[in-house]
Amino acid sequence: MFEQVKSIGFVGGGNMAEAIIKGLIEGGYPPANIAFFEPNKARRDLVQKKYGIAAAADNKELVSRSEIVLLAVKPQVVQAVVGEMAPVFSDDNLLVSILAGVTTERLEVLLGGSPRVVRTMPNTPALVGAGAAALCSGKYAREDDRTLACSIFESLGAAKVVSEEQMDAVTGLS
Repeated sequence: MFEQVKSIGFVGGGNMAEAIIKGLIEGGYPPANIAFFEPNKARRDLVQKKYGIAAAADNKELVSRSEIVLLAVKPQVVQAVVGEMAPVFSDDNLLVSILAGVTTERLEVLLGGSPRVVRTMPNTPALVGAGAAALCSGKYAREDDRTLACSIFESLGAAKVVSEEQMDAVTGLS
């Protein structure tokens, strides 16, 4: 299903973001439809060269050009990063977060309005394509948003929808 998505943007270019990018490309998703923003120049250059994907100048540009925005930053910077994104985040965007301990409600409040949010928790074997991910959705996410997020994470292994209350337990096991 994720093959129908016109563009996926990654906020953050760390190890887990790279694993998801790799899984998408190996699953047949075109690198030309993937972009990312990573503030660390050395890391940005490495990921861009390795996968042939576009690097955005900043988070606002990334959100503006992406249908799905995959949030892959450290939880301690979520307020600043989402604050940058919020002015350009629209009803056309779906936010998929892999941040441990950051609830869909928190992300909805930071974005403002009625944003579509799916929270995921992939485990470390996803780094080698043998992982599992639990997913839950926020108040405004649609069924097809969950299905879409599942299909993205199935490129790394298995994906299962759970309740938000179960996410902290899943995070502890990851």
